[in-house]
Amino acid sequence: CSIHNTDVKFEYYPTNSEIISASFFYKKFINPIESKAIIGAAREFTFVNAASANVYGVEVEIKKNFAGSKNSFFQHFGVMANATYVYSKINLGKEAVGQSNNRPLQGQAPYSINSGIFYENKDLGLQVNLLYNVVGKRIVYVGTDDYPDIYEMPRHTLDFNAAYKFK
Repeated sequence: CSIHNTDVKFEYYPTNSEIISASFFYKKFINPIESKAIIGAAREFTFVNAASANVYGVEVEIKKNFAGSKNSFFQHFGVMANATYVYSKINLGKEAVGQSNNRPLQGQAPYSINSGIFYENKDLGLQVNLLYNVVGKRIVYVGTDDYPDIYEMPRHTLDFNAAYKFK
């Protein structure tokens, strides 16, 4: 597989630990590798190269801390969010037998979202994080007319962790 890509990114850093950014990208895949169901076989898969694929997208990221807050409680907080929207389309070429050219690239999710709230108080030795993540529906295995595509459905995850430094 060969990939030709173009990216344009705008970044703004309000402080050393903060960022606001937006990026736009385009990727042209030549001979992308996909995992495909074998025609006539029950639940057997192989790897094949499609002719090409195009991927377009936008990504936005924001990271903000409240260290300068006048409220002593909030000055230990920070937030971050990262979201990506992606459009992809496969061109199967000769491999289109028994398959549709009207689908996304295998493994490419149409969106992903990551966000978090962070609390760190070095004087107390305490750090607490709450993180959220979701990735959109994506094809895991390419099917055929007889065996439809197999998708991984979105899964929302919420992670919480805390650390305390004993003196």
